[in-house]
Amino acid sequence: MSVRRHWAALGLIAVAVASAAAEFDLQGHRGARGLAPENTMAAFQRALAIGVTTLETDLVVTRDGVLVTTHDLLLNPDLVRGPDGKWLPAKGPPVRTLSFADLQKYDVGRINPASAYAKQFPEQQPTDGQQIPALADVLALGAGNPVRFNLETKITPGNGADTPEPAAFARLVVDLVRAAGMTRRVTGQSFDWRTLVEVKKLAPEIPTACLTIETSSNDTVQRQATGGSPWHAGLRLSAHGG
Repeated sequence: MSVRRHWAALGLIAVAVASAAAEFDLQGHRGARGLAPENTMAAFQRALAIGVTTLETDLVVTRDGVLVTTHDLLLNPDLVRGPDGKWLPAKGPPVRTLSFADLQKYDVGRINPASAYAKQFPEQQPTDGQQIPALADVLALGAGNPVRFNLETKITPGNGADTPEPAAFARLVVDLVRAAGMTRRVTGQSFDWRTLVEVKKLAPEIPTACLTIETSSNDTVQRQATGGSPWHAGLRLSAHGG
């Protein structure tokens, strides 16, 4: 297995960073999901233990406005057990319909072994009892060490009520990052660039990373879209040489 494929299996991303002194940024993707349940405190702590330089995670907002670290807008039956201890039978409910207290009743401490997803991470060690964390608790892991945070706002042009409006979403992120004193150690990223535009308005000191994907099954670039892709916050590919 190549080094790159091995890192991917462990849930790690390597990023070369151009700077005055060459740096190498090893990111724990979803907290190094190949080793511990993704986007949980167990995963973030495991990533720190193996020496990552950046914790990468995803952000969703609860009904009561709490930023939480989860990849899915709807609770994922591959990852989530209900208060009764049983795997969810289908996707849902949306995180946006649950209070933070309600969300803590679900267990995300292992992958459903019957799922196809489980086969992707054979080295992941279950940690039963893990809950979907608040971003505030994840940022607190930065106290006493220099780790950076790469925060992805999970929003799409078609989300509707499952996410806040982009400006409100960005405000929640900026306010929390500032309160944690982490503006110099955070990058904001998203496939839907609307939140990134808003972050730049509110906090130009926070770097942003504009993500894209262009495959047969998932395409945010949409080269043929009249007027540009709805993912790109009004920026048009044709205006930038294609």
